[in-house]
Amino acid sequence: MLTELRDYLRAVIPYDNQWFGIGKMDNTKDRALCLIGGEAVKGCGIGVVLERVTIMVRWTGNVREAGRKAKEIYDAAGGLEFELGGRRCMLLNEYTGPVFKGTDHKGIYTYEINMELYTEEG
Repeated sequence: MLTELRDYLRAVIPYDNQWFGIGKMDNTKDRALCLIGGEAVKGCGIGVVLERVTIMVRWTGNVREAGRKAKEIYDAAGGLEFELGGRRCMLLNEYTGPVFKGTDHKGIYTYEINMELYTEEG
């Protein structure tokens, strides 16, 4: 499901698709995204599965540019309703904005966008 979600998000979020990984960030790039999935929780509603997902945003050594890009992605991805594999899905933001995670040894800024993915049980 993460592969399908990543492919869907590639078409929706404002990003040049240079690198968008699953489960592991490419720390060699100054601009990269990574989708990380959590454990699915069944029974949160009738016929609904909840999975927590995170979009990690690694974006340049400029704090303003990095924050702006994280907010653009946050705004574009939150509240989406779509279909994956024939099942209806909804993606909701958990917090009121991206969470700043700091910089790495190269001074590249990182944010995370925590979301909840609701999916019809198949």
